[in-house]
Amino acid sequence: RGRKDDAKATFKQKFKQKTANNWDDREDFVPKNKKYTWIHIDYKFGDDEQEEEGGKEEAMRPDSKLDQRLQDFIELIFDMDMMEKQLLELEYDTKKMPLGKLTKQTVTDGWKVLKRIASVLDVAARLRLPRHTGDR
Repeated sequence: RGRKDDAKATFKQKFKQKTANNWDDREDFVPKNKKYTWIHIDYKFGDDEQEEEGGKEEAMRPDSKLDQRLQDFIELIFDMDMMEKQLLELEYDTKKMPLGKLTKQTVTDGWKVLKRIASVLDVAARLRLPRHTGDR
């Protein structure tokens, strides 16, 4: 076996160790508790059509019903200029080594998780409500 084959075998072993999934079966990846998960990333950049659509979406964004503090927090954590500055401080050149964009599948999976969290929080809030209002 050559060094390349050894490197591949080591990678597959480490992937299995970290995710509890086989690299060769990654298309059917199953997330496991307390293990790394698979994030689908699209490394294709410069798609002008998508950039134009993004501009239209932002212009048509409806008013948020979220508390202003939460809106400010979300804007902070998704501030692309701040992210770029932080990466530059780490000497990470995003032009030479792009991080990629999340695929629609990853965003959809994330949305499902957020909806489940919201549902649990909603149920918990309804269960606590009578105790705080004095209604029993």
